[in-house]
Amino acid sequence: MTLLPNPRRTALIARTELRRRARAVAGDSRRAAVFAFAALGSLLPMLVLTFVAYVFGSGAADGEALSVSLARAAIVAPLVFGTFMGAARTAGSSARPDAEELLLTAVPHRDAAAGMALTEVVNVLGPFSVPLVVVGLAFAVGAGSVVAAVTVPLAALLAVTVGLFAGVVVGVGYHLAVARIALLARFRTLVSIVLFGAYMLILLSDSANSAFGAVLTAVADSPLGWYGDLAFVAFPFASTTGAVAAVVLSAVAFPALLFAHRSLTERLWFGDAVRPGSDDGDDGDESTITSTATSTGQSRLAALAGLPFVSRPTATVAAKSLRRTWRAPIQLVYVIYPVFFAIVPLQEAIAAGALSVELFVTLVVYVAWAAGAAFTLNPLGDEGAVLPVTVTTPLSGRAFVGGRALAGVLVGVPAVVLAGAAASLVSPATLPVVASVTGLGVVLVGCSTALAAGAGSAFPKFEASRVTRSRKAVMPGLAAFALYSVLFLVAALPGSVVSVGVAREFVASWLSLSPTLVLGTGLLASAALAATLAVVAGAYAARAFERYRF
Repeated sequence: MTLLPNPRRTALIARTELRRRARAVAGDSRRAAVFAFAALGSLLPMLVLTFVAYVFGSGAADGEALSVSLARAAIVAPLVFGTFMGAARTAGSSARPDAEELLLTAVPHRDAAAGMALTEVVNVLGPFSVPLVVVGLAFAVGAGSVVAAVTVPLAALLAVTVGLFAGVVVGVGYHLAVARIALLARFRTLVSIVLFGAYMLILLSDSANSAFGAVLTAVADSPLGWYGDLAFVAFPFASTTGAVAAVVLSAVAFPALLFAHRSLTERLWFGDAVRPGSDDGDDGDESTITSTATSTGQSRLAALAGLPFVSRPTATVAAKSLRRTWRAPIQLVYVIYPVFFAIVPLQEAIAAGALSVELFVTLVVYVAWAAGAAFTLNPLGDEGAVLPVTVTTPLSGRAFVGGRALAGVLVGVPAVVLAGAAASLVSPATLPVVASVTGLGVVLVGCSTALAAGAGSAFPKFEASRVTRSRKAVMPGLAAFALYSVLFLVAALPGSVVSVGVAREFVASWLSLSPTLVLGTGLLASAALAATLAVVAGAYAARAFERYRF
């Protein structure tokens, strides 16, 4: 039996999968628009890199010596990028082929695995191959070297292909670890949150460039740096031995990665996944696992029902909402989008070691907004297939809306309090201002959940939207998102403005009032406006639930 995949079947699988993905993008106008804007946005960086490569090539032609470390780093940078992209894309997907049972029945596993690996590599390499070749040719033109016109693009393409393939293997290994390690499967959500938090921390801090530079230097000094010797073999600073070693390394790396990918996918596709509730990796006794999960759920429900003014139906809805969010946090990805608009201010705050009053107020307002958006912005659509059962139960609209609002309050209030505590340590704001803004945030959290429920009930959305390449989720509609955001910002505006010292002093001098009175009045105005809108929106959401008809 041959160990190598069949080239024809491998190419057919990859071509079919690529065609399917292309049709999916073409059929989704939003995804197509995102890709189009991304392509337009990459034109300027590509032109800059092309010009820089031409300048370096001209310098090499004039006899200016390039350092070996710089030459190697320029070639291994695509390799590092390819590894990251391959790992991120594979880890974010299901790492399984479409129509898995049919495909694995029709062709041998080695062909299916090789076809999927080829798909991932070509899917990323295709758009980036043209810029790599153009930049390489620009360097060769500047240097006036015919050999460099071949070796520089060749070495860059080989490096990025090896990196992509290695990243795909890492991504499949991640899926296999989740499928085999019960502890990792149980806390997969927590691990994802920690990894995302670490990524954001590195991105926001000044250590991002230094960390990337350290990784690039380490990779350039490793055998992978031989690709730099291959690229610049026509120049005196490069090593001919290193260039030959790069070719040998590629000849060894591709079969080794192919074998590793095939072995991992075999265990992933044909093996049984562990149950998250099992600690030893065994499936365990079904009744034991069920009884354990039931007892845990009952204890949590009893804890929620024990809260003041919380009925058991309300507690049941809240517990279900929290459990659903914990199990599928991917549906809350839209809540994180506003954070990316604050990357620059956050970077400045971290560099300065202090949180400005304006940024502190923005952070508290954002947390309150996110609490409502995360749990109640699409109350009917979030029920999914069980909506007919939910609306036909004796559950009242008040208990339904109240339960989802309770889930947002239980998460949002501690987050606001933590933000206030952190601000008291790193912000120049006075203690009364910190306490006032934190109190406003607590009030806004309670009101935002009802505001979101009203907006989501006015514009419910039941269709699933594609979140990643392999995941779909029912997300709030744009109309509900916009209506909720406008209502929330209108309610939060008075208190937010007077919390900033400059604005507070201006209003106080304009109205001939004391700054303390202006602060208190603004906070009370926001609280009253938010409470009024929340009562109206919450009542509307409750009626919409009770009067919903299919």
